[in-house]
Amino acid sequence: MDWTHTTAEKLFGSFGVLSESDVEEIFQSALQLLESTGMQFDDTEALDLFRSHGASVDGNRVRIPRQLATERLQQLPRDVVLGSRDPAFDLPLGRKRFATTNGFGTMRILEPDGVTTRPATAMDLAKLTRMADDIDEVGYCQHQTTPQDVPTETLDVLQAFAVLTNTSKHAHLSTYSSDQLDLIFELGDIAGEGRPAPVFSLGCCSVSPLRYYAEATQTLIRSAERGIPFLVVCGAIAGISTPVTLAGTLAVQTAEHVAAVVLAQLVNPGTPIVLGSFASPMDPRTGMQRLAAAELALVNGATAQLSRRLGAPFGYGTGGVSDSTLPGVQAGIEKAFAVLSCALSGVEVIHDAVSGILAAGTVTSYEQMIIDAELCGLVRRYVRGIEVSEETLALPWIEQVGPGGAFPATPHTAKHFRQEIHLSDLWESATTDEVGILERALMTVDRHLGQDVRCELSRNQVEAMIKTCGSVGLEGDVLRELVPSNE
Repeated sequence: MDWTHTTAEKLFGSFGVLSESDVEEIFQSALQLLESTGMQFDDTEALDLFRSHGASVDGNRVRIPRQLATERLQQLPRDVVLGSRDPAFDLPLGRKRFATTNGFGTMRILEPDGVTTRPATAMDLAKLTRMADDIDEVGYCQHQTTPQDVPTETLDVLQAFAVLTNTSKHAHLSTYSSDQLDLIFELGDIAGEGRPAPVFSLGCCSVSPLRYYAEATQTLIRSAERGIPFLVVCGAIAGISTPVTLAGTLAVQTAEHVAAVVLAQLVNPGTPIVLGSFASPMDPRTGMQRLAAAELALVNGATAQLSRRLGAPFGYGTGGVSDSTLPGVQAGIEKAFAVLSCALSGVEVIHDAVSGILAAGTVTSYEQMIIDAELCGLVRRYVRGIEVSEETLALPWIEQVGPGGAFPATPHTAKHFRQEIHLSDLWESATTDEVGILERALMTVDRHLGQDVRCELSRNQVEAMIKTCGSVGLEGDVLRELVPSNE
């Protein structure tokens, strides 16, 4: 899908979770929290930056004056484009339509038997990224699994290598540490050689309530210095790390978002910031976070509105995770509800929507990923809505066919049926039971993995990236196995 030319979708953002006065009250409450309660920053460089710009710093508690916050929010760029190696896949945000991404960081893979799981490997990450690159519904890629066969000290670098070499789309390179940022910057620069803007982004998560670890702010500061697009994500658990009331959770989340925006703009005014959320409630029966809850969808819709109030894109709203351990009815209901509600409430990028993620974010299924992509296509057709025009009303053709006539053979039908009617081989050619759908999905997995890579890196780029990875002890032969080839 060419996201640079994807048109507006009529029903996108047509449902508002919050009223205008609700949005303003939450925003003002967030500013009050920053000014009176303050944020905890564990990084001395961040503390020094805030202090030098007039914030009150007491130990590691930073109180940000309302005026400073509002001034720095004004410096946010209104147009953010997530660049790609292939310009056709550049993803402009701030359009009246939604994009979807693959998944994030699961540690296990569901086998084709639909029951057994195993640890995710580096090869799984490469293959799943290759699938995401070939699936039109995926707008940008990140590390869909966390390989369990890679030492922790080299994990960030290997994940960046695997994603960058297997997709020509924008690559979001989530990191667990800031120790190897220079190597990740270098890998991203090599992969994006010849492109005018970064082909990758980085990000961090807040630690609710109202805290940022040093690793997070170091990653933000270093990225802002280079003008790299940066995702600021909140994953609060309502009832545990934020108030159980969703309004209270949104106030805390918004304060955390604003604090990170201010810090980035203090470092480099105009740094492109993208907001994100996977905030959702606890399950009071287990204390675990529920990533397929109706409340997550409500928070996502409200966050979309609050992001517009802040002036930043909402480019990471989780909406494709199922709490079910297996593909089936529960997974289908949870994923369909989340993706549709996100699209209708204006979430610009629905994260995990084409993920195959099950078991509350711990397991990935190759087959479920295919089903997820089909679901997103169905939602996209619904959100596109009904075009009403002289051409689509078709009055001359109705006149010509007349009462009791038929339309299949008319040129008007031939011209419009592909655009007007959504078709899916997966749904309509499969048998009526779920086993048949899974079997067809498995065949589709093989077809995607068998496709030539759309935009290969050159041999020189790959070897330069392998040399970079060698500085942390990653072996060239192991890395070459992860690189796709059209030969």
